[in-house]
Amino acid sequence: MKHYYKITPEGTRDTLFKESLYRRHYENVLLSLFAKNGFNEVSTPGIEYYDMFTQSILSMPQENLYKLTDNKGRLITMRPDCTLPIARLVSTRMQNAYLPIRLCYAQSVYRNHPSLTGKSNEILQAGVELIGANGLRADLEIMKLAAISFEKCGIDDFIIEIGHADIFKELVSRLPIRYDNIEEIKRLIENKNYAALSDCLDKLGDTPEVNAVRQLPRMFGGKEILDMACEICHLQDSEALKYLRKVYESLCELGLKDKIMFDLGLVHQNEYYSGVIFRGYVKGFGDTVLSGGRYDNVLPQFGVDMPATGFAVNVDAVADINLERNRDYLKMTDPSFLVHAMDGYQAHALQYFHLLSKSLDDKSSCEFSTFDTVDEAKQYAISRKIPKIIVVTDTINTIELD
Repeated sequence: MKHYYKITPEGTRDTLFKESLYRRHYENVLLSLFAKNGFNEVSTPGIEYYDMFTQSILSMPQENLYKLTDNKGRLITMRPDCTLPIARLVSTRMQNAYLPIRLCYAQSVYRNHPSLTGKSNEILQAGVELIGANGLRADLEIMKLAAISFEKCGIDDFIIEIGHADIFKELVSRLPIRYDNIEEIKRLIENKNYAALSDCLDKLGDTPEVNAVRQLPRMFGGKEILDMACEICHLQDSEALKYLRKVYESLCELGLKDKIMFDLGLVHQNEYYSGVIFRGYVKGFGDTVLSGGRYDNVLPQFGVDMPATGFAVNVDAVADINLERNRDYLKMTDPSFLVHAMDGYQAHALQYFHLLSKSLDDKSSCEFSTFDTVDEAKQYAISRKIPKIIVVTDTINTIELD
């Protein structure tokens, strides 16, 4: 029998030193940003009942969920999504709160991706949910905050791709197909798998409606994509396209013209998205870094009729991007001082050490020596490039090291 006690499960990893520092730093940066914009932090359990993620429009692929049982045999799952648990929280704990409700969070999600995809199964997300607000103002607030999130994390080469959930729904409603086929078409459009999509649609015949769906994953680019959609997909009267034009014009006024693209093939496999949807990408990084959109149909599933929108940032991705780019302002430094106690003065030295550590600024640190002799402490300090040893007896003496 093979034992797995020396490796982490697939899709997970240990984080060491600088990785952990970057991860925590950007988590704090984002939470601070959200708080300054009026969002209040909440947290939800790391495990939830399985039923939450398998009901009607809230359904998530079962194969992507980590499943467990509680002590009564009930099926539970590790949290694969932050939005649904927060919707549950609002529906049960905040029904009488003033609207809109602005909530933020930083917590991990767990998704059981297929092997060899290179995707993480444990992801730290920091995000916001704006609940009880509908319309253009709320959508603009969330998308502008998404752009600021990139900037606050020191990333300026980002692009936000925008789509609308109703465009796919409008096109696919014209096709004579079953729900299972719709889900397959959605997956192929989402993955931009042109060949497999064509094979799937060929079975439905050569009609304008089928060809419109066939073109959907190719509809990404600038403002001209909206005109192309009107012509090729026969969406001249589409309210979704009209709304996207308004969103684009407003985001341009907000200084985001060069950061916005359209992707009408952005359909999301989560059924609960109901309006504008968007994703954020960073140059040189192949995966999605930020994802969000409007989900007005979710809260009603929990018995509370409220519109909602929000987004989540992949904090691990942000940390990896900045690590790769060697951000100097987060460069780890060796300790500035090593505090060493002579025999009999250990307690006195520890008291001094803690007073010293409290007095240091954020860029400095100190260590307490666990060595028996000053010579051993010197050798350690030299190897770690610690410039000063503070020797504690009845007096405080400093040894400067070259």
